[in-house]
Amino acid sequence: MKQIYGLILLTLATFNTPLQAQTPCETVTVEVVPMNPPTGNDFGVRVTLAQAYSQDVTVEGKIFSEGGRFIDIWTLTITAGNLTAQTPLDYYQPDPPQSASATIMSVTPCPSSSEVSVNGNRLKFATIGSYEQYADNELDRSNLTILATQSGSITTLEELNNEQDTLYPEFLKQVLNQDFIMEVSGFLIKIDLQNERVLVIESWRSNAYLSLVNNNLSAQGIMNFDTDVSNGIEILQAIENGTLQVSNYQSAIERTTASIKVITPTTEFLTGTESLNSKRAQIAGPSANYVDSKQQFMQAQFSCAHAGREKDPQKRRWDTDPDPHGCAGQYIYVVDNKLVYQKVVIYFSIQAKTKSEQGCNYSNFNGSGYNASLKLECSARFRKRCNPEQTPSRIDYGSSSVLNWRPYEGSRSLSKYDATATFSIRHLGSSGQFISTTTHHIMWGY
Repeated sequence: MKQIYGLILLTLATFNTPLQAQTPCETVTVEVVPMNPPTGNDFGVRVTLAQAYSQDVTVEGKIFSEGGRFIDIWTLTITAGNLTAQTPLDYYQPDPPQSASATIMSVTPCPSSSEVSVNGNRLKFATIGSYEQYADNELDRSNLTILATQSGSITTLEELNNEQDTLYPEFLKQVLNQDFIMEVSGFLIKIDLQNERVLVIESWRSNAYLSLVNNNLSAQGIMNFDTDVSNGIEILQAIENGTLQVSNYQSAIERTTASIKVITPTTEFLTGTESLNSKRAQIAGPSANYVDSKQQFMQAQFSCAHAGREKDPQKRRWDTDPDPHGCAGQYIYVVDNKLVYQKVVIYFSIQAKTKSEQGCNYSNFNGSGYNASLKLECSARFRKRCNPEQTPSRIDYGSSSVLNWRPYEGSRSLSKYDATATFSIRHLGSSGQFISTTTHHIMWGY
């Protein structure tokens, strides 16, 4: 029996919410498949995605008999994490025996499979625009994790799960490989936060990938950005469009040099000889307890070239456990709070984060994550260039070691921002109110 395949190549679209039927769409294939072994009059329909997604994808289409006569409408759902779905192989039984074909009418939601792919040992975004959609969190980022884990040729920072890579935001861990490299359009990009720089080279250049791996700053065509550069995406777009030459990229670099006002409460520090219980009531006020702190962290001015950042100068002690549990003396419980505007040339974010830890020693604290009753309260206002002001706010509770929220993250820098975060905790064995450990505030441009 002759087997006919109907192949539909659908153009780019993105996931849409609510889940409404979309057409045209990204590359999806449909085929009519015979019974195995063939009977001559038993056929089914199979649909296939180019890559797996974290959402169910529903495909609707038509099946035709030989000669193009419409027979029936079929609907198939490819469940999350899978590539294919099909009807029973006896779904269509022509009489007399003949061949069949199928077409697609709609795909719900409409995935953008080819806009990101695996290219050798790295993820590749087909265009700068597709990278921006993921960086701006407009598309489902879990698709990036699925794509990487299903490939045997790439290992991302997320998969390595190296504690030493805590400098890297969650999104960058998803897209950077073990060499800290990804590909965006015609550019290879290495994000090297240990050295506070981003290296970029056009992928067509000789030994381009090795030049990044070896940090060869004298390689032909390499671009070296420090992480304070605020217009990396714009520079890459200009080079791609032909309005800027690689040799002149430094002339287009912009940095923000105005000062940032960073506000923090006055703090006094607890020495190892003082009683924690006598200080506990002061945690919510202007006084606070720190582990082995040597200086006061007062109101200060910072240059925006170093980004807006407020972080506890030392981990803040919030409780102790009188039962030593094998610890030398007693367990110490601390929180590590920060509010930061992070700048990475082609990635920017405001982050509020609190982390609870447990350790043993006052003077040389080396703790591990401890699940505590945490509360994070954050509000922000900010503007991207030529965009209206946004004012997100959020309150998170969790019995965990970390609470983390990014009111903004994206591929482009902010023209102004103002964010405040209050970090609170509930004491051991308590079912009462949360006690504020500190409030951080960063602001620039307002």
